[in-house]
Amino acid sequence: MRRTHYAPLRWMTLIGILVTGFVLGHLLPAGLAWQAGRPPFRDAGEQREQIIRELQEIKGLLRAQNELLRQQLAQGNKP
Repeated sequence: MRRTHYAPLRWMTLIGILVTGFVLGHLLPAGLAWQAGRPPFRDAGEQREQIIRELQEIKGLLRAQNELLRQQLAQGNKP
C-alpha cells in the first residue's frame, strides 16, 4: 500500500525532468550558436557605435531631466 503513496511523487518527478529537458533542449542550442563558428553578433564595430550613440542620447536626456529638477527646486516645488 505504501507504493501507491509515492506514485504522484514519481509522476511529478518524471514530468519535471521532461519539462527541464524540453526547455534546455530549446534554449541551449540557441545560446551556444556562437560556438558553432558563428560570432554572437554580425559587426562588433557597428554594435559598439550604436551603443555609444544610445549612451550619448541617454546622457543628454539625463542632463535635461536634471535641469528640470533644478528649476523645480529653485521655484520651491518638490519633485
